[in-house]
Amino acid sequence: MQEVGLSSLDPRLSKQVENARRAIDKGNPRYAIDICRGILKRSPGCLEVRQILRRAQRGAAQSDYSAFSKAFARVTNAPFRLKSRTLLKKDPVEALEAAETWLTANPSDTSAHRALAHAAEALDLPATTVFAYESILAEEPDNVANLLSLGNAYWAAGRNADAVKAGDRILSKDPANREAQALIKRASVSQSIDSGGWERAGDYRGILKDEQVAVELETENRAVGDEDTLRRLIEDAKTRIDAEPGKAKHYRDLIRALRKIGDLESALAWVEKYHSHPAAETDANFERDFLELMTEYLNKQIADRSAAVDANPEDRGAREALAEVVANLHRFQVDSLRALVEKYPNDFEFRFTYGECLFARGDLDEAASQFQLAQRSPALKVSATLNLGKVFERGGKFDLAAAQLESAREHSGIGGDLKKEITYELAHCFEKMGDPEKAIKEYKTVYASDVTYRDVADKINAYYA
Repeated sequence: MQEVGLSSLDPRLSKQVENARRAIDKGNPRYAIDICRGILKRSPGCLEVRQILRRAQRGAAQSDYSAFSKAFARVTNAPFRLKSRTLLKKDPVEALEAAETWLTANPSDTSAHRALAHAAEALDLPATTVFAYESILAEEPDNVANLLSLGNAYWAAGRNADAVKAGDRILSKDPANREAQALIKRASVSQSIDSGGWERAGDYRGILKDEQVAVELETENRAVGDEDTLRRLIEDAKTRIDAEPGKAKHYRDLIRALRKIGDLESALAWVEKYHSHPAAETDANFERDFLELMTEYLNKQIADRSAAVDANPEDRGAREALAEVVANLHRFQVDSLRALVEKYPNDFEFRFTYGECLFARGDLDEAASQFQLAQRSPALKVSATLNLGKVFERGGKFDLAAAQLESAREHSGIGGDLKKEITYELAHCFEKMGDPEKAIKEYKTVYASDVTYRDVADKINAYYA
């Protein structure tokens, strides 16, 4: 079944729609209800008629909905409640009509709207499904379960920005809600792919449904030379995925090859495919790969849009497009990493990366907390301590910052870029503390090993001048 607009109806039905509208305007909603229900029996996919019907039902309810009417509605609608699930399995169209009978008696009954939503989903009517869940939202704005259903309905209907908003609304009430976090991630990916031109290749969800998926690259160590070789390996990988659709390695190898040929959109589509498998639920490495891939994709979009702005600085649309994709990147990183540190609390690499994102946003206290936890990892201890020092310095806690930076340098080994960065940050911290002698001493250490490092040459030359 397909959703249709008013313009697609038989002209005679269109005339009846106008009669229904006039009946509502003249205070005769009951007549409008009869007209609309008759049209919907012939064209159940016409959302605009259903919206007019809902206006008529609410108008009728306002005019005669006494306390007795409410009690009577509860009794007469009881059979619909009991048989709605059976009807849904047996005949979704009949379930749709039953829900409207229920709503004619009580247009505020959320159970009836929910039954309508389920029937619309079964009939593949995404806009009607959204309409039903939005009707529940109007009655129960704090119903988290309905918000989640509405967000998923938005996503299924291609309304990705609305899906993200629904997820954000849930997280404002329940910050640990993993289903909302997953919804935001899914919708953010779809939103970014849509804005990045994936529509030129068609609806990627449809492509995933139609594609005969397939399977593993040859061995991970196989040499990959030119693009033709990569494309052959991609086809091999698809064949192996078909044989073992739940094995992460097949997907990871396929996605890696797609990244190497620069086809990031297809790589993201295969990530989405793998996420539908139960094995993905506990695959931290795949989550990490996905995070890197999506970040790479969004950074590429940022670079492309930045080039467009540079080419035409007066183009307001280009500037807005750039701002949108930058916001998409920040939202995706923060939402994804928040979910990952909650899902994998002992994965300190996730915590370190999350801390970097929070620091970039200016959320200093939470960033400090993540870097402190990341210090527990021997591999991340020095870098986490350096970043903790940066957090304290930006917050004006210069003595705490200096202590962290000195600790980081003590554990940083003999030399290298990391030690250079630590020493420079320590010098800058002393400078902020108003201790120029300590600052210049540290700047000299950096200058002695690399005169080209940042602006250290200017600082040293100014000192001697």
